[in-house]
Amino acid sequence: MRRPRRAELRSDPMIPATVTLASVLLVVNLALSILVTVLSLTHSDALVRLALARQHGGLSAHATRQVVRDGLYERAVVNLAIGVWYFFLVTRLRRRRWWAWRRMVWISAVGSLGIVYLLTQPYTAVFKVEQVVQLVVLVSIGACTLHPATRTFVGPRPPKESRRRRLAGNLGGRG
Repeated sequence: MRRPRRAELRSDPMIPATVTLASVLLVVNLALSILVTVLSLTHSDALVRLALARQHGGLSAHATRQVVRDGLYERAVVNLAIGVWYFFLVTRLRRRRWWAWRRMVWISAVGSLGIVYLLTQPYTAVFKVEQVVQLVVLVSIGACTLHPATRTFVGPRPPKESRRRRLAGNLGGRG
């Protein structure tokens, strides 16, 4: 007896390749962020020197080192939280949720602008290469998300329901 394929187990029609590619690219984007965190932890002395060179008074050298190291550990925790959020976002996009599609567009647009800004800042060559790769990934996410096949899959934006009507529906029809 033949084992059913994953696509046959879904009640939904086939998910377009652009949605799958956008989902994979979102995971790649997260992997690149984790890579930057690991590189930052291994090159923390260079980042401290960079922070000290850009500093004009204010914190002492010891305090600056501590702030940079604390920021690196905070970045690691934020990467974990973003990983959970990306998983949630991808599953909702695959379920044709319009708001998930909109979030993917925002991630691509705002992330690309952020990376372009970072490219203008003084970083080591390793970080510059990673930033260029991440920019390509973010632009590709945008291209996949804005592709007509993805838009058709997600469908049009659902009509907005008034807040009063939503609340009335949750309160048993009173309103």
